Amino acid sequence: MTLLSDGRPGFDFTAADLAANEAQVQANALSGILRIARALAEQGRPVDLAGLDERIGRLCTFALNLPAEPGRALRPVLAHLLAELDGLAAALRP
Repeated sequence: MTLLSDGRPGFDFTAADLAANEAQVQANALSGILRIARALAEQGRPVDLAGLDERIGRLCTFALNLPAEPGRALRPVLAHLLAELDGLAAALRP
């Protein structure tokens, strides 16, 4: 934390910090979507995956555009999403 010119506390966020945070927010949202979709599929209920590819594409774009260090920090999150996606795919198989 830093002080603003008027003495109030402020924060020193860089564009990379904000982009990394946005990628994390998107990843968390996708994780929730995938968990719900898997639970529905496992109960034999219909699952609407419309737009999922766009959301995943947006997250991948964010991740690819991050500087090296924040991008590396996002790897475990992306690996977890891949595992959740694999679980959903398995639940959708007849």
